[in-house]
Amino acid sequence: MSLFIRSLIFNIFLPVWTVLISATLSPLFFLRNPKIMSILGISWSYVVIRALRFICNIKVEILSAENLPKSPFIIACKHQSVIETAFFLQYLKFPVYVIKKELLSIPFYGWFLQHMGMIPIDRNGGMLALKQLLRACEKSLGENRSVIIFPEGTRVKPFDSVEYQAGIAALHNKFPNTPIIPVAVNSGVFWPKGSWWKYPGTVVLKVLPSVNTKTNKDELLKYLKTTIDCHSDDLCRS
Repeated sequence: MSLFIRSLIFNIFLPVWTVLISATLSPLFFLRNPKIMSILGISWSYVVIRALRFICNIKVEILSAENLPKSPFIIACKHQSVIETAFFLQYLKFPVYVIKKELLSIPFYGWFLQHMGMIPIDRNGGMLALKQLLRACEKSLGENRSVIIFPEGTRVKPFDSVEYQAGIAALHNKFPNTPIIPVAVNSGVFWPKGSWWKYPGTVVLKVLPSVNTKTNKDELLKYLKTTIDCHSDDLCRS
């Protein structure tokens, strides 16, 4: 099957599958139970990851998973495509994502994100948004749910980087004993930002050692940016 046909089929499949499962499981809204609502996220991500393999010949694997603690933690992940968003929903136990609030306006899908306990952030909200982030993360960690945040705040292309946002530093300051786990990816090589094409290959998510709990804000941001970017660049080259 040609690259064009594979990309075409998947680009049709993804929105159809998203709308279909969201509409089908919409009665779960009435239960108002985040754990039950997470059935949607797990089901959606499970099928998306396997559709990538079957339709696009894109495999997804995780390296150094032993670096993930058993207690709740915060993942600071490079964000190059939808793949890392889908993967952790099925790989981790009942995780919470920090997402842009615009996603909540998507019919059915956005409603499920809200009821699953995802943390919407107004990227232009300043200190108020930061305080809301901290309160929501405190609640999630208290419920034994790990938090996933994309420190750059947006998807980036392979070998590109933007400044890391203050949110991850605020989380480190608020929860100094909660491990922050950097994750590097190469997903943008196979599902590029803003591109219609889906290229075959192996997507790798590499779990790196946790950040030193005594690291201050400036050191944290510098360390995360250097570590995540360097490892992501290496993955993209390999």
